[in-house]
Amino acid sequence: RTSRRIAFLRELESAGAEVLAVQADAADEAAMRGAVALAEERFGALHGVFHTAGLVHREAFAPITALGRADCAAHFRAKAHGLAVLERVLRGREPELVVLFSSLSAVLGGHDFAAYAAANSFLDACAQARAGGGEARDEDPGAHPVGPAPGHLEAHVGREGQAVGELGAGGVGVH
Repeated sequence: RTSRRIAFLRELESAGAEVLAVQADAADEAAMRGAVALAEERFGALHGVFHTAGLVHREAFAPITALGRADCAAHFRAKAHGLAVLERVLRGREPELVVLFSSLSAVLGGHDFAAYAAANSFLDACAQARAGGGEARDEDPGAHPVGPAPGHLEAHVGREGQAVGELGAGGVGVH
């Protein structure tokens, strides 16, 4: 797997791209701030951001009856907490493009995909909220929401991986 990634990066470089490979836990704000600082130091302003975090190893997938809180929290850490960190880290910057990588499992499900599908559904809800002027945030008291106004979808991530979506202005809440 690592050798394929290296080969891909070399292929990009041979096509003329400048590549900076940085490994960081998407949900670790200090690590993400460090990664962004390295990128800005090397390339200047950020023009595009791709949030591709997620668990894909076989052990991360299990039947819903075998899932525990920790299994779900791991998926939400990568997708949801990672997105909340990304929003805080990007505050004050204006990249031209921010792409959130979800999965068809959010719509189609799949055997052993309950936690993964839920985390991707959460990511989709955040993307829809942002497209409509809403926000994505976690319940960290130090977090400041990005985006305006009542009548928007707020996507909250609890400390232990629970996701809560609320549609304001008389809409439906899911807890």
